[in-house]
Amino acid sequence: MVSNDIGILRCRIEQASWDYNAARKRYEKAEAEYVASKMDLHRKTDTKEQLTEHLCAIIQQNELRKAERLEELMLQLQTSEEELDAARRLVEQEEQQDAARRLVEQQEQQDTVRRLVEQEEQEKENKKAVSKSDEEKLEAEQKGEEAELCSDPDPESAVVPGSDGTPPRTPPPVPCDPAGPPRDGVALGPPPQSGAVGAGLS
Repeated sequence: MVSNDIGILRCRIEQASWDYNAARKRYEKAEAEYVASKMDLHRKTDTKEQLTEHLCAIIQQNELRKAERLEELMLQLQTSEEELDAARRLVEQEEQQDAARRLVEQQEQQDTVRRLVEQEEQEKENKKAVSKSDEEKLEAEQKGEEAELCSDPDPESAVVPGSDGTPPRTPPPVPCDPAGPPRDGVALGPPPQSGAVGAGLS
């Protein structure tokens, strides 16, 4: 009985030893795998952290470059706005200068036209004055001729001798017409008296 129990115990011990060895091998294998997995986990964690830090650095640098670019664009835009304002002011000044120049030219043209009109009116007045003075001179000459004609009567009709040797009688002067010259340019005297003509014939 004891030997049988001992044999059974030995078989169980041997089986337990095989199980222990197998479990130990599995444990060692699992432990080695755990250590490897843990090391791999640490390595992958470090790689992930490094990549994350690199990505953050890239994003931060990109944001900084964007901010700098935006600032440059704002400065360019401000500069372009200032240039546009300066160009707009320059255009407005040129338009004002053109308007003032056109106004001056219009005033000069108006002054020139006014001077031309005044010169024409002055010439017309001078012509009128000259024509009036010519007319006055012509009228004075005509009046002078009329006065000469009135003061010098016809000598043939002025003296009629008498038949009895008496001195001739001078006819009265012919009245002059102040309105105009005598007809045919000769002053007509009064007709001779019939008595004087008869006495001369007898």
